Amino acid sequence: MLTPTILHHRSVAHSLEPHVPVEFALLNWNVHKQNLRNPCFRHFLTHVMEEKALDFLTFQEASLDTSSHCLPPEFAFDAAANLEWQGRFYGVLTASHIEAVKVRASLSRGREGGLGTRKSMMASRYTFADGTSLLLLNIHAINFRETRHYARELELLFELANDHVGPLILTGDFNSWNRRRTQRLDALAARLDLRAVPFSPSHRVTAFLGYPLDHVFYRDLRLLEHDTLDVRSLSDHTALRVRFGL
Repeated sequence: MLTPTILHHRSVAHSLEPHVPVEFALLNWNVHKQNLRNPCFRHFLTHVMEEKALDFLTFQEASLDTSSHCLPPEFAFDAAANLEWQGRFYGVLTASHIEAVKVRASLSRGREGGLGTRKSMMASRYTFADGTSLLLLNIHAINFRETRHYARELELLFELANDHVGPLILTGDFNSWNRRRTQRLDALAARLDLRAVPFSPSHRVTAFLGYPLDHVFYRDLRLLEHDTLDVRSLSDHTALRVRFGL
């Protein structure tokens, strides 16, 4: 079975922080289905989370299993599955030690060529102590379809984000592997008044024909730090770390 029988997956920690700290760190990573498959993944992630003091994780191609996952006990996750295979689900996963006040799992309107699977996205809302709302969007964009289909899926993102007032982060694997796709993505960012975190080619950001695939966009936040992690032994995508301030 490829079409998932369950779209929204959730794991709830015993105690979560009620508010986003005024400075926080996020790691975005297409984990290439390795988070439950590779025995080194949990050790690596635990080390990185302690060293980098991560508050949010946004994964794509994550293996979803509420009874066995790679996260520390103080983290909870919400995930949107786009694929089910041999009893295991795969999709985008957003995790944090901060309680989400509202979440929404969605599937792409169109299907990929070949297997006909959909892609998924996760919208999560959090609050700061002063009541300011943060919207975090995590997407794995449609890949093997024409530009017009790609643009249609980006429009779904716009619909999810357009009514939000205040800080917004849009992150994920956007499969922006040519000029037309990149232009469509940049146009979406402009419509939502988003800035791109300026990862340079020297950061070894995953790219195809020179076009980066993974991005972090933001608005109404201060960009404090950004870097990448050497994860070549665990995934075919670069992990992007960003630190923001309100």
